[in-house]
Amino acid sequence: EDGSLEDIYAAWTGFKGVNRERWRTYRFVVEKKIKVAAGSAGDNSDAEPLFGSEDDIDDTETADEDEEGQTLAVQLTEVKVHIYDTLASGDEPLMTLSTLIRTPASEQDGN
Repeated sequence: EDGSLEDIYAAWTGFKGVNRERWRTYRFVVEKKIKVAAGSAGDNSDAEPLFGSEDDIDDTETADEDEEGQTLAVQLTEVKVHIYDTLASGDEPLMTLSTLIRTPASEQDGN
């Protein structure tokens, strides 16, 4: 997902005229990845471990278990928004905003 900050941010704030147009030079790119914070991802999952490898995760005391005693993974969605200046040369973003959001059970791999 990507777009112009004039279309998203300036429109959302209600900027008009010159104040809105100055955001035209910035564009954003949204990147989303599924991460596993506790437990392990299922065999069909492409989720990446949030902290190191799955072998490094001690899930014995903090994660829930299913009916068969298998540790249920705590899945998070990592969202990164990269901001670029379209007038500048180079491919590096001016900034990257990042957050983690707990993935709803209905969107988790294997459900």
